[in-house]
Amino acid sequence: MLRGVLVLSVSLAAVATAAAQEKAKYPQLQAALSELSDAKAELEASKLDYGGKKEKALKAIHEAQTSLKLLLAVKGDVKGGGRARDYYKAYKDHPHARAALADLRQARRELQEAKTDFQGNRKEALKKVDHAIEQLQELLKDVK
Repeated sequence: MLRGVLVLSVSLAAVATAAAQEKAKYPQLQAALSELSDAKAELEASKLDYGGKKEKALKAIHEAQTSLKLLLAVKGDVKGGGRARDYYKAYKDHPHARAALADLRQARRELQEAKTDFQGNRKEALKKVDHAIEQLQELLKDVK
């Protein structure tokens, strides 16, 4: 019995390692999805209201996350990930929100260039990504 559990554990670890090493089909969508989660947490933890723009930005982030998850699930490309802390040194403030904005712009390009329409979901996802970009730009515009 113990040997069976050990074999199963080793097999699952091998499968997980292979899956992690497999290259993402849509890396910019992956990056944006991952960064949106961190940006959402960053904004939720902030005591600032950002001139009344915080709730709109959080809603737009949530909608973009939902759309990106759907697209990636359609293509079996939900991998997750994260960045090294040094990556965020390039941003003087709100590093995850600013990184999410940059990633959303790249994800938008990747969506436009994709040869698939993600089972009819690309157009709606582009609208959600554009809306999240607009809301994050508005939120960050007045940050001092």
